[in-house]
Amino acid sequence: RISLRMLERSESTAIIGTPDAADIPVPLRGRAIIRLGGQQLVPVQCAYAGAPLASGLDERPVLVGDFDEPGAVPLPVAATVLSHTRVTADAAEHPADQLAAVVAAVAVAHERLGARPPRRPWHDPLPDHVALAAVLADERTGSARRHPGRCVVIGSVDAPDRQDQHPLVVDLEDGGGLLVFGSGGAGKTTALRTIAAGIEATAEQGAVDVVAFDLTARGLVGLRRLACVVDVATADDAEAITRHILVLEREIERRRELLGNARAEHLTAYQASGGRLSRIVLLVDGFGGLADALGDGGAGGIGLTDAWVERLVRVVVEGRQVGVHAVITADRRSAVPSRLHAAVAPRLVLRHAEPTSYAEHGIRGSVAESIECGNGRALWRGDALVQVACVSEDASAAAQSEAIERLARRRRDDQRPTIATDPLPEVVSTLTSCDDATTLVVPIGLTDITAQVATLDLRWSHAAIAGGPRSGRSTALASIGAAAARHHEVYRLGPAGCGLAASAGIGSARSGFGAAAATGLLERIENLCALGSPLRPIVILVDDADRMEDHGLGRVWERVLAVDGVHVVAATETRALTGFTSDPLIATMKRARRQLILQPDDPAEFVQIAGVKLPRRPGSAWPAGRGVLVADRVPRVVHVVAPPPPDLIANEPGRVAVALSA
Repeated sequence: RISLRMLERSESTAIIGTPDAADIPVPLRGRAIIRLGGQQLVPVQCAYAGAPLASGLDERPVLVGDFDEPGAVPLPVAATVLSHTRVTADAAEHPADQLAAVVAAVAVAHERLGARPPRRPWHDPLPDHVALAAVLADERTGSARRHPGRCVVIGSVDAPDRQDQHPLVVDLEDGGGLLVFGSGGAGKTTALRTIAAGIEATAEQGAVDVVAFDLTARGLVGLRRLACVVDVATADDAEAITRHILVLEREIERRRELLGNARAEHLTAYQASGGRLSRIVLLVDGFGGLADALGDGGAGGIGLTDAWVERLVRVVVEGRQVGVHAVITADRRSAVPSRLHAAVAPRLVLRHAEPTSYAEHGIRGSVAESIECGNGRALWRGDALVQVACVSEDASAAAQSEAIERLARRRRDDQRPTIATDPLPEVVSTLTSCDDATTLVVPIGLTDITAQVATLDLRWSHAAIAGGPRSGRSTALASIGAAAARHHEVYRLGPAGCGLAASAGIGSARSGFGAAAATGLLERIENLCALGSPLRPIVILVDDADRMEDHGLGRVWERVLAVDGVHVVAATETRALTGFTSDPLIATMKRARRQLILQPDDPAEFVQIAGVKLPRRPGSAWPAGRGVLVADRVPRVVHVVAPPPPDLIANEPGRVAVALSA
């Protein structure tokens, strides 16, 4: 043991067993006492290694001896130049003091002897910038390649307790997801870009589908170019956000059934048994902005927003088992619901603007000082230091965008993911024909979310179409008539001047507009049915039924509605279905098990008519022709197809299309 001058005699005694080191005079710098063995004390004067080099040219050999054999003769292996002249002439190459000269000589001797590099007791500090490509090149990221979407690469982590630096790979299935906290500009969006780019680089085609909610500054929009990214929904597109939440809910239910039938406890077990299902990774940037993005100023808007936030939380919590994993960022801990905190274990804490905010995550102030270095620096599991990787060598947003573009050009995935959806178009045209119409099952438009053909089933019930002025009631009747004309006898009724009267003819349809004409046509239908069952089912289209309250017409309606082979589709204003009526047709429509309610704007009125809640989504629009089709108390949002042009009706009655136009 070596003790230089000590201030306290007790300190000297604790080191060398005697207080003598405290008696060393102050001016004697470098004077020390060495304890050899049990009792021997040797006073020494330490050499000063910081002296400048001697002037003049002086080459001295470097001798190396075996440490384990002190008696062996040292061997010269190199020479060092101790020249003041050379130092001043070439200071960048030669050392300027004796200590530096000795260190340089040791390095040269080590190199010439061909010795192995010594094990360093510690690593260099984490760099301020780590490229994703360099992290992926590490063989220890193999789990991200074997299980893409389940294991994602974040960056590099420094583990001082194990004297190791290695890639940070997070298992989303094991931990339930990942929560990333940090102030603005700390690197949260960069972390999400890195995760998406890492999935793109490691996953095979169709193995992982990524859905992103960009609720902050649109920093994730560039990810749309990646083949693995289904969509990036921004904060100003609440319709897309809620649409993806609905799709994820339905996908979770579908996967639960598949895993249950296969007796697999999670997706990894299902895939190990031979099942083929892609993983879904949901990236949410700025969870605290979700409520603002879904804000609705209508009646019950606050409750509706909270309900959708809760639905997203349920997707994150319940999707873990079936391969739906989430990575969520937030600027503070309180922005994330407590249910998510309880369900998601992994936490990555980036820089916070307020030092006291670290305490919310259980991080001591002394530990938090280590992440004050720069953007992308974070704490993992409370104390391990992490540098989040960047998709480019340059951390600027432009450089990251270019790197993502280069990565996107490497692979083009033409296969449409099963969870990919599009918003309902404002116009469903008749450009492409289809033959979906069958007896008493009539295609009427497209269903929201799934974009499947919506059909009106008239086998067991009449149908009512309700809506306000210019909501598309007459257009819906015309489309139904055009689709039904191939397999049915179609008749048109209504008051004079109604919208259906102004529409093009529907094949061989017969019309009766006005009270007298309508009464005569209904009596003719009654007589035909009395002669026997008609060769084809009869479909009667009635426009503006609330405007046809005629006593004589009402008696005829009572007889016609009692005929089994007659099926009525009547359009009326919404208010006509909410109050008392003595009209037999309106009363029948109120009891109908098939109702199409166009442009519903009052949830209470909708419940009164249909008996179910209005399926509202924040951000969804209700243009003319869009409404809710209620069949046996099951509501579906649909958009009615426009009727085909007159020439197509004349040549090919019954052909209706579901092609989309912007």
